[in-house]
Amino acid sequence: MEEITIEVDVPSEFKQEFKVALARVVKELVNKLELAIVEEIISESKFTEKDAEELSEKVKLSMHNDLKKKGLI
Repeated sequence: MEEITIEVDVPSEFKQEFKVALARVVKELVNKLELAIVEEIISESKFTEKDAEELSEKVKLSMHNDLKKKGLI
């Protein structure tokens, strides 16, 4: 894992506000980095919308059959 160190001089009277703001910014940065990684992975995927529709239909049919076997429908 990569580590980034940043040193910032913060006046003591703003220390708590800085911590809160920094936590919010770091969380947002991590979310954006994770999204960028996922988008990169997805961009290389060969899984099409047609594949997704076919998989969805198979899942629905399987769930229907399970509920039918249990006598729930």
